[in-house]
Amino acid sequence: MKRKFASLLFVFGFLALMVAACGDKIVVPADKSGKCVAGLLTKCGDTCVDTQTDIANCGSCMLACTGAKICVQGKCTDSCPPGSTKCGDSCVNTDLDRGNCGMCGKACAGNEVCAKGKCAATCEAVGYKTCAGMMSPIDAGGGAMNCVDPSNDNNNCSACGVKCMSGEACSNGVCCVTGLTGCAGQCVDAQSDPNNCNGCGIKCGMMTPNCFLGACSKCNNKILILADNQTAVNVNMKKSFQSVGFSTTLIDSGASSYTGMPAATDFGAVVIVRIGVINVDMPVNGQQALTSAQQAGTGMIFDAYVAYDYTAQNHLQTLKSIGLYTSPSGVGTVGTVSVIGNQFPFFAGISTSFATVNTNAWFPPTAIMNGGVQFAQLNYGPVIPAAYSRSNPNGRIVHYSFGINWQGGAQNIWTNDPTQVTWVLNGVRWAAGCTN
Repeated sequence: MKRKFASLLFVFGFLALMVAACGDKIVVPADKSGKCVAGLLTKCGDTCVDTQTDIANCGSCMLACTGAKICVQGKCTDSCPPGSTKCGDSCVNTDLDRGNCGMCGKACAGNEVCAKGKCAATCEAVGYKTCAGMMSPIDAGGGAMNCVDPSNDNNNCSACGVKCMSGEACSNGVCCVTGLTGCAGQCVDAQSDPNNCNGCGIKCGMMTPNCFLGACSKCNNKILILADNQTAVNVNMKKSFQSVGFSTTLIDSGASSYTGMPAATDFGAVVIVRIGVINVDMPVNGQQALTSAQQAGTGMIFDAYVAYDYTAQNHLQTLKSIGLYTSPSGVGTVGTVSVIGNQFPFFAGISTSFATVNTNAWFPPTAIMNGGVQFAQLNYGPVIPAAYSRSNPNGRIVHYSFGINWQGGAQNIWTNDPTQVTWVLNGVRWAAGCTN
């Protein structure tokens, strides 16, 4: 085993000499048996080349790049990938490349290494590590004496040889799924973590306790959707929430099965969608958990079928205590929605008067209750209320008079009516405290 390792070091050492002579490209003769270094080089004729970077053999032998193109990851291209610089006909990492240290053409002496773009006696002198026999995606000089930055090197993350898996990246010495940040040895979402908001150790205070899109805010972007049984439509609904920065938990058929877990008090707002489950009541303990959470400050968003259920179906009688209107029936229609009064947060990014393009189930309220205030109306011939809200020291409430998940196909607002989707999402933002 020792002899094998020593042989590998010899080969890598020889590669280092060749790299020093040829810049970033790796071109060496085949060994006596005619073989190349396994997993690294490809035999083209009598030489071994790196077909990921060699402009004469890009991707495969004899496939040359023309003009000013260079070879990057086995493909001829005009530019280098992020984190590298074009020096001649190669992509190099000027932070680590001994032949182009800090800038193209600036070579380090034979007994020096390149780290942080400067020539130094050792890698450790500038806070990097020396890793024997490790090849980086962008060659850092090759061979047995590579400098690596253990904080962001996917092949040497925190220590030599610690390689991140596919879909991961090295972040501050931790292999994290793409999009997460390494902080104190853990992977966190710096867009939503109140203890690491937009950077490690940045904590949100009492006045703005939540982290929303990388900024400390009153907003709690964690949203719970207690959905109906239309799974395919629910998937699109969840994607719409996630696309605007909400951390979303969705429970299929949760509007009829919720018993209090996960705790509603952990979320900025809860969305309740009932169309596909109006024949099944929600357990009383689930309704009690929701009303208690609203009293404690969690926002609530109801669709029309919630009002229809507690008015006409004798369901949701506990939840009725925080509903904003009653409605015994509905009508399928299209029309024009208009703002009532100064309700900018609900119409942010859209016109204060817009046409619905899909048939929807509108439930004209027969009575306002529990302090509801109308903020929109629908004109489809007759003019009916379209939405209500309530804001007090407890959790904010938005109650729409249409079915948020009306049905699939052309009538699915989550794929076919972006304006109406924005209108709903604006209501959720407001209920969660993300807008004033």
